[in-house]
Amino acid sequence: MSYTPREGRPAFGATGPREGLGGTPVAGSYRPQVFECTGPPGATANTSPATPPAPAAPAPGYLVSAGQLESARTPRTRLLLVSSPAGPTGAVHPPDEVAEIGRWASDTGLRVITDETYEHLVYGGATAPSMPALLPELQPRCVAVNGVGTSCGMSGWGWAGCWARRTWSRPPPPCRPSPAPPWRRSSSGPPPRPLAGDQSGVAAMRTAFDRRRQIVVGMLRQVPGLACPELQGACSVYPSVTALLGRPIAGRTAATSAELAELLLTGARVAVVPGEAFGTPGYLRLSYAVEDAELVEGLHRLLGSAG
Repeated sequence: MSYTPREGRPAFGATGPREGLGGTPVAGSYRPQVFECTGPPGATANTSPATPPAPAAPAPGYLVSAGQLESARTPRTRLLLVSSPAGPTGAVHPPDEVAEIGRWASDTGLRVITDETYEHLVYGGATAPSMPALLPELQPRCVAVNGVGTSCGMSGWGWAGCWARRTWSRPPPPCRPSPAPPWRRSSSGPPPRPLAGDQSGVAAMRTAFDRRRQIVVGMLRQVPGLACPELQGACSVYPSVTALLGRPIAGRTAATSAELAELLLTGARVAVVPGEAFGTPGYLRLSYAVEDAELVEGLHRLLGSAG
């Protein structure tokens, strides 16, 4: 899929839609961005296996389906937000499911934003095709978002861009609803060199992440009652920790995943993000974007507290 230079620009914003739609768990930044661009955040189709959505049935692997989205759609829905590979779960939609969701969005007249930030971080033979590349007829209604912070191993840069056909009524204005440090604020300059340079470093990073992914899943599955699926993308895992709630951990008891995250931080000095931040209480996000030795040390501390 290709765009002209005038069809790409840093940062993203949009106006007009009354309600946005997407799946949960969802990246914490999505909700304020939807609020900034469309008004009050809209409905979400829950894809958490341990938290059945209503009215749709839960899907394995944190994958949202076209049927779930249709069940959550309302007359006010104007925008669909799709992320694959997805943060915080690492879920990757197979190409046929990406195409099915895209056709559903086209049939219902929705505009689509595809977050493709983790497109290069896929494992085990998985692929993460771009929806507008699979469905060229959707391109006039679709915006693709990407960046270099993760895909090129440049965490902290925060350079992101969006690409859309000029059939949109006007170019998307810069939009950053969340505060950002000076070095991560949007810029009108050209993209960093890694986008056009040698990509061999990305392949090496992907190999390292795949190794760490298997380490963290294997060690977490040693905790009785902790459910940790081995998914095929991104750089984090998202296990269900409901079995740990109400159990003594490091001499204390946590009633929620937020309390459990605080307990692990203060008692084991392990930093995790609770599921409350992603709209699905009862889960923890653990990143494996660290060196192997540091990752194993942190997991040993976690196992020592929760095992």
